[in-house]
Amino acid sequence: MKLFYLIGDSIDQSLSPYIHSWIYKFLDIDADYNNKKISVKNFDKDKIQLFSNLINESIHGLNITNPYKERIISNDIRISEDANKICAVNCLYKDKNNLIGENTDWIGFIQSIANNKIDLTKYNIKVIGAGGAAKAIIYGLQKLDVKKIEIYNRTKKKLLINNQEYYTYDIDEFGKKMNDNVFVINCIESNKIQNILNDDLLKSVLYFYDLNYHRNNFHNLLEEKDIKVILGLDMLIYQAIKSVEIWLKFDFANKIDIKEIKNYLKNKSLC
Repeated sequence: MKLFYLIGDSIDQSLSPYIHSWIYKFLDIDADYNNKKISVKNFDKDKIQLFSNLINESIHGLNITNPYKERIISNDIRISEDANKICAVNCLYKDKNNLIGENTDWIGFIQSIANNKIDLTKYNIKVIGAGGAAKAIIYGLQKLDVKKIEIYNRTKKKLLINNQEYYTYDIDEFGKKMNDNVFVINCIESNKIQNILNDDLLKSVLYFYDLNYHRNNFHNLLEEKDIKVILGLDMLIYQAIKSVEIWLKFDFANKIDIKEIKNYLKNKSLC
């Protein structure tokens, strides 16, 4: 049996094990995927053990989620070209005698946008957050040839993504630069964004793309204001499919209808 894990700090409600379970059953692969919660305090020590388990193949692949997508990077792993340009890793595996760090988040984002048939070049994009997930989103936006990107974060910082510099705005400045045709991409916890987006600010927002994939009352309030809400479930599924393709070394995405996965999750009352 092949063993795979998701490592992170707050992952108790993650849907990833259910998504991967469906994929392995669909592919008739003898594999198991579980959450492995690692505290921030113990991460550096536990990371060494995880690397060792990958090398000796007692485990066969890892997904990495916040807050470790940047912190996982070290001299012990080789970073793919995409992950290097993003400066964040969410997929780790062994190839021959090397540990390889990949990023499948940006692929999941692009495919989710295509699935919703949206041309993002028509909108003014406002990204909220500047962590590993946000970096992958911005890289995906670059790949889609999106030029109008503003980034808001709780602390001001400079990001270098694919050799392009971005300077973030303080998140409290969000409403000071409002314009028409706004497409918001939220990369932080939903409960931390609700106090920022008041009625006046929302007048210019057409889309709210939330990487959080559990629906809450805030999403309902947005839809009452005729704002199209897109949750991160499509992105989560697509990045999971790409991770499995990398781990198993064969392509199968064109054989899967993600509606079947979403129905499976819905029938289990998970989303």
